[in-house]
Parts: sequence; structure tokens; C-alpha cells
Amino acid sequence: MTNSIETDQEYKQYPDMLRAPYMKGAFCLNNSQCRSNLAPKANGRWTGRCIKENSSSSKKGLCEIEGWYPIMNDLNIPNPSEDVLNFSLFIRNHVVFKRYYVTRSNFVYNTSYLRQCNYDSIDNRICPIFRIGTILDIVEPDQSEQRKMLTYGGVIHIHIDWRCNLDRSLDQCLPSYSFIRLDTQSYEEGPLPGYNFRYASHWKHENRSFRTLTKAFGLRFIVSVTGHASHFSLAVLIINIILITAVICLITFIFDMIGLHIYYRSAVDRSQ
Repeated sequence: MTNSIETDQEYKQYPDMLRAPYMKGAFCLNNSQCRSNLAPKANGRWTGRCIKENSSSSKKGLCEIEGWYPIMNDLNIPNPSEDVLNFSLFIRNHVVFKRYYVTRSNFVYNTSYLRQCNYDSIDNRICPIFRIGTILDIVEPDQSEQRKMLTYGGVIHIHIDWRCNLDRSLDQCLPSYSFIRLDTQSYEEGPLPGYNFRYASHWKHENRSFRTLTKAFGLRFIVSVTGHASHFSLAVLIINIILITAVICLITFIFDMIGLHIYYRSAVDRSQ
């Protein structure tokens, strides 16, 4: 989680005032205009009452709803925490090539190396520990876009690819890592920018219901693994040689038949 908005709410009845400017159906003149089946986009269940302020000279009121109050204001998003850039992501991956009875892991069995290594694409390509800041530098070199990813969240795909020649030492069967950004960059234009989710903690006090609703922004990592292994096999080599020889013989036979047919036709034509 790189950023969050917390709102302390109470479940009660109140006028639907926060969204009223955007909902013409929230304004009312009497209770009959506040039927519960007319406002599917309201902030809660309409109670059927039209609430008017005594101090206001306007005849219009606001339909009362029953729900969580106050409504979360997610228009003004706070600044993100940049400490997350120094967090580390550890990925442990195992692959099995069943055909060759070979199992490999990206975990380097060297405690001293793991204690000091951080992945980079040049010097530490096999290190399974990834600094979040390093990943962001790879998928998004633009610093302003990186800050937007921390503010609004983002989705990053990590691809682990195994390409192994089993005729060589198994120590050379190592994975390669690639990173790509999946979320949209149009934060102001997109309908669902970045990545976020909501969760709440509930409690009661004096028979009244309360909760803290949190809208959390964060970085979501999607990890996929692919692999390909090859190994020399004498039996496969012999079968391939036999198949190639058979194909060559078949082609030779077909061309011989075509040649004999042409020769026979030309001999018949000359005799006539």
C-alpha cells in the first residue's frame, strides 16, 4: 500500500447532501418525491422523508437516506509515502521439467549472497530480491509517472522465463526476469486509474454502528512463469534420421515415376 484515504463513518439517517449537486433526484418538495425505488445512485437507502432546513427560505429540501455518514471524499488524494521505494520483494519460484525429471529453483543457496544482493539487469540478474524502486525505474523511467503510480497505485507484470539446455551443467539453467507496466497512464482521463481497493473495520458503541472505511492505493504485482528445456536424445536422433531418409526416398520415387511417365509418353508420340 502506497497511499490511503481513511474516513470514520456512522450508520445513521441524514439528508443526501454531498451528492445532491450531481443528483437532481435528491432534491424534493414533499415526501412523495423521495420514494426508495427512484434513486439507485444514492449514498444509501432513501427513507421516504423530505428534509427541509428551517433557516432556509427555499421550498426545496433533500431526500433523507439511511447509510454511512460522512461520505468518503476521494477527490483530494493525499501525497503518497515514498518509503515504499526502499521495500523489497522476494520471489521464490520452482519449476519442474517432468519429461527430463529435472527440478530447478530461482533460490540461490548462498546465504551471504542473499543478504547483500538486490536485483539489477546487469550485475545481479539472478538475485530473487527486488527493490520496489528498481522495478519502477525499469517499467516507468519518468519520475513524474512514478509518483503518480505511488499516488494512484499501479499494476506491474513480472515474467519469469526459464530457457535451459540440459546438455550443459544445471548451474547454467537460470531464470530471466522481465517487467512491464499494465495500468493506464491517463490518470486524469481514465475511469479507473491505477489500482485501489477498499476495506473497513467495524465496531459498535452505545448501540450505534461505526466503521473506518479505507481506500487503499498500492502496487499490484502479477507474476507469470514460462519455461522451455531441451536435451539430446539418441533415440530421437535415430527416429528423425529414419524419417528424413524415408521422406527423401519417397520424393525420389515420386520423381522417378514422373520421369518414366514423361519418357513413355514421348516414346509413344515418336512412334506415331
